[in-house]
Amino acid sequence: MSILTTRGLEIDRERVALSLGRNPILVTALNAVIGYEKGAEIAKSAYAQYRRVIDVAREMTDLDEGTLLRLFDPLALTGGRGER
Repeated sequence: MSILTTRGLEIDRERVALSLGRNPILVTALNAVIGYEKGAEIAKSAYAQYRRVIDVAREMTDLDEGTLLRLFDPLALTGGRGER
């Protein structure tokens, strides 16, 4: 039996950020602000265009950059306290 270890592995933070940013589930953070239907439209558009959800939300809403960044903060969304 082999033992799995993470020693020596490094996190590709850029790739993680890109994958997270394209995840349509992020739209749930907007639902209380813009409504479910508009959120679903943003999620579908981002997924179909293989784009970051925040970029599509910026184009399809009147929310400013600061508000979008706050709403899409993955640590705030997960209640995490991880390192940035």
